[in-house]
Amino acid sequence: MRTHTIGVLAAALLMLATVTNPVAAQDAPAPAAFVFSPNSRVRCLDGEARRLLEAAVAVSPTIARLVTDLQSTDLIVGIEAHTLPKKGLNGDARVIAATPVVRHVRIRVAIPGVQSELLAVLGHELQHAVEIAAAPDVRDAARTLRANRL
Repeated sequence: MRTHTIGVLAAALLMLATVTNPVAAQDAPAPAAFVFSPNSRVRCLDGEARRLLEAAVAVSPTIARLVTDLQSTDLIVGIEAHTLPKKGLNGDARVIAATPVVRHVRIRVAIPGVQSELLAVLGHELQHAVEIAAAPDVRDAARTLRANRL
């Protein structure tokens, strides 16, 4: 739990440094419009998730890059934002289904929360999705959990 909290805080500091650094923000690519198209590999499953992802790609070049990177993978990533059953869990990412050609990953972000913290959690979980995409043998929830512990 402590390692996860440290990772989330590190991601938040990295994203805030990118957002508040005018030079980094100036050099950052604009978020791709296709991210919110029906053909996107990253899909919001509720209105709160959509608002969160829109804010995230608008302010964080890192998150925009992660979402763009996921477009060329075999993953379809669904993002949900709601209360989570386990206390202290800010978010998670796991494979929920797989076929020979596509893997479905669900990212959950716990709300309510402070926007900057929610963005950090979303960025952290999107990074896990990119790591899952790079590991074709991760095809179910059990392997997702083992891969996240390494």
